[in-house]
Amino acid sequence: MTAALSIGVWGNKSRGFAHPVDACLDEATGHLLVLNRSTSWSSPHGRAVRVSVLDRPDPDADVVAEFAGHGSETGQLMAPVALATDGTGRIAVTDEHSHTVTVFGSDGRFISRIGGPGTAPGLFDHPAGIAADPDGIWVADAGNDRLQRLTWDGAPIAVVGSTGLGPGQFRRPWMVNADSEGHLWVADWGNDRIQVLDPQGTCRQALGSPGGEPFLRPSAVLPMPDGGFVVSDWGHRCLHRFDQRLRRIGVWYGSAHLSPWGRERLAEFDTIAERRDAAADPAGEQLMGRPGGLCALPDGDVLVADTAHHRLQVYPTV
Repeated sequence: MTAALSIGVWGNKSRGFAHPVDACLDEATGHLLVLNRSTSWSSPHGRAVRVSVLDRPDPDADVVAEFAGHGSETGQLMAPVALATDGTGRIAVTDEHSHTVTVFGSDGRFISRIGGPGTAPGLFDHPAGIAADPDGIWVADAGNDRLQRLTWDGAPIAVVGSTGLGPGQFRRPWMVNADSEGHLWVADWGNDRIQVLDPQGTCRQALGSPGGEPFLRPSAVLPMPDGGFVVSDWGHRCLHRFDQRLRRIGVWYGSAHLSPWGRERLAEFDTIAERRDAAADPAGEQLMGRPGGLCALPDGDVLVADTAHHRLQVYPTV
């Protein structure tokens, strides 16, 4: 199974991505939000941390805005990991460097910053994944091996989990997602497994175990309307699709074709050598480069942040 669409190309601004780690739809505007982490802060292009706003999740999409650049000042980000929207115009972004969650409006304006380093409820140690709804946020508090539920003002509501391999325990939970019934789907990174918790925080289902079978460092999990789910597998560099009976029904790898953005960028180079240096190796692109966050699109397709290849990949589910 291969990707139907490829969106993006490397770039430190405008129509390009710099290590995109997550993406989500802003239901308030219909825009696609892409979180650029960037990793080489010492290079001229390294300070490309930002949220790119695309007018639609399509290879021909236009970047209509950018916000939240690199830095430690108000409204800036240092090492962002994930983002989520609540459907009413609020956008929450985790930052593992400052151990905080920053809240923006749909227009990119800074609203608030919540959290800080620590182990008490309401504080974080390298927060990673995040899920949002109008009443609050769930945060994968990776360094503290737990999940936290907070209000949009940062007041703690619940703390779920502890360090370990038992049901409801975690080792660096990386991404969290919520389904329509309030169940929490957690990519339990350090335990090489997926866990599904009920709204009270009790583990109801788990798949995987330390050792890399079927997952090696799962970085995200996305519940599907049919009761199945998709897993972003960082270590095996692919996506897995499972049905509601935990049967694997598909594996998605990377697609080597270029998006219109990529073709335009390569056309700017005069020599074959320059073009080779600017593009990823086609053979290598048959595997993903550190697949990260997952997003369900309105038509049912699945979008993944193919982080190290500086692109998004979209897969049909039918």
